[in-house]
Amino acid sequence: MAFKPLCAVAQDGQIPLAEIREAMVAKVEGVLFYGAMFLFLAPNAATRLNALQEQFEKALISAPPWFSPTRTRAIGGWALTWGEKLTYCALAFRAELWCCSSHLLVRSAWEAAQSFPGRTFASLSAAALSNLEIGEVYDSPGWASFLDDASPILSEYCRKLKSELQQRSTANWRAALAQSCGGTAHLMMQLYPCSAGKRLFDAGFLACLCAADRWERLRHGLLGPLTSNDPTLGIQVCIICGCASSGIGHLLGQCLGFADQQSAFRRQVDAHWCSSLSLALPADWAVTLFSPHLDLMRLQEAVQYSALVADAVSTHWSKTKQKQKHTLAEKTWSFSFLLRGCLCCVCSLAVRSEDSLEGQLTSM
Repeated sequence: MAFKPLCAVAQDGQIPLAEIREAMVAKVEGVLFYGAMFLFLAPNAATRLNALQEQFEKALISAPPWFSPTRTRAIGGWALTWGEKLTYCALAFRAELWCCSSHLLVRSAWEAAQSFPGRTFASLSAAALSNLEIGEVYDSPGWASFLDDASPILSEYCRKLKSELQQRSTANWRAALAQSCGGTAHLMMQLYPCSAGKRLFDAGFLACLCAADRWERLRHGLLGPLTSNDPTLGIQVCIICGCASSGIGHLLGQCLGFADQQSAFRRQVDAHWCSSLSLALPADWAVTLFSPHLDLMRLQEAVQYSALVADAVSTHWSKTKQKQKHTLAEKTWSFSFLLRGCLCCVCSLAVRSEDSLEGQLTSM
C-alpha cells in the first residue's frame, strides 16, 4: 500500500510531515479518488473514508488512542475530510453530467437514469443534494445564459458547492472541538482546521518545517506531562525548572530553564509583539504562540522557539524513562540475587538434614 512507506518515513522523523502530506495527495488520495463516483456508491463510503483518514494521520503523528478525531484534523489541517471530499466529487460530477450537451448519448442516459430504481449514482447523488439542501446546477441563476450562449457555469457552481461544504464542515468541527478540548484556551482559539506546517511549506519556509511538527506535538500535549507533583509542597511544579507551574504557559513564558531562549526570542520578534509578550500572562503566551493563524513571520519565529521547548520536554522524559528502566533492572537484579541466596540456604539445609538422618540410621 502506498501509505506504508510514507508512514515509515514519518515515524523516522527525518522528513517534515508537511512534505509527507503533500506526497499523500498524489500517492494515496490519487488512488482513493480515481473514479470517485463509483466509490460513492459503496455503503457508508464517506464514514469509512473519514475513519481511514483519521487512522492514517494518527499513524503519521504517532498519536495515542485517546487522541480525538477533532484534534487529529486540527493538526492535519483538512479543509474537507475524505468523506466530504468524496461527496463533493460526486456532486460536482453530477453537475458536469447535467452540463453535457443534450445531443450526447451520456446526457440522454443521465436523464433516463433519474427514474431508474435501486441504488444508482443518480438516486444517491440526488439524495445527498437534498440532505445538504443544495440546489441542482440547472437551478443556478446563470443556467439560462449557459443554454443560450454556453456561458461558463460549472466552475462557479463547483466553487460555491465546495465553499458551502467547507463552511458546514468547519462549523461541525468547531462544535466538536469545544467538546473535546474543554477549557484549553490555546486550542479553542483555532478558528478552522489549519496546519502550520502546510502554511509554512506553501510560503517557502522550508527550514522550519520539522520545528512545526514539534510545535504541534507540544501544543496538543503529545510529549507527556509538563508538570509533576511535589509531595513536599503539595503543588504542581515545572518538570524543567522545578518552580510552581500551571502548565504550558509557564513553560513558554516564565520557565527559568529557558530564560536565555526567551530573551533571544523576544529580540528576534517585532517590537509590538515583544511589548505584548512582556506584559502577557502565562496563559496568553500559549494562546499567542500556539495559533496556526499567526502572520507567517511570527509563525516561523513561534514554531522555532516552541521547538526548543519541545526538545527539552522530550529529553526530560527520555532521561526519566531511562532512569526508570535502570532502576527496574537494579531491582530485578537484587531480587534475583536474593532469590538465589535463599535457594542456596534451602539447599544447604536440605543437605544437612539428609546427612543428619543418614547418621542416625547408621547408629541404629
